[in-house]
Amino acid sequence: MTNPGRQRLNPAGDKNERKRWKLYLIRKLYERGYKKQDVINLFHFIDWIMRLPEELEEDFRQEITRYEEEKKMRYVSSVERIGIKKGKKEGRLEYIEMGLSVKFGENGMKLMPVIQSLEDEDRLNIIMKSVIKTDNLSEIEALLN
Repeated sequence: MTNPGRQRLNPAGDKNERKRWKLYLIRKLYERGYKKQDVINLFHFIDWIMRLPEELEEDFRQEITRYEEEKKMRYVSSVERIGIKKGKKEGRLEYIEMGLSVKFGENGMKLMPVIQSLEDEDRLNIIMKSVIKTDNLSEIEALLN
C-alpha cells in the first residue's frame, strides 16, 4: 500500500481516510522490520489515537488479518488474548445466568456468585451444557462442589 495520497493526515476528517492511514501505518511498521512487540505497542498507540467507527473497525481488522496471513504475522498480544478469554467467560456467564433464571428462578440465581468465581473454562462449559440439558437444579449444584 502506498502513502494515501501523500497528503497531510487529518484524523478528524473522513472516516475512510482515517482507515486508509491506519492501514498504511501498520503495514509500514511490518515492512520496516520492527520487532513483533514494538509493532504491538505502536499498534495500540495508533489504535488509541485513530479510532474508527465499528463498521470500519471490522473491515480494518479483516484487512490487517489478511495482510498478516500473507506475511505469516500475527499481532494479537497477550493483553488481547486475555481480553478475548475474558469476553468468552462473560458470554458463558451470561448464558448460564439466563438459563438458571428461566429454568429455576431465584433458586437458580443463588448459584451465580459461585459460578462467577470459577476460572476453569472447561468447568464453565460443563455447567453451561448442564443448564441446557437438566431440569434438576441439584445436578448443577453437584457440579459446583
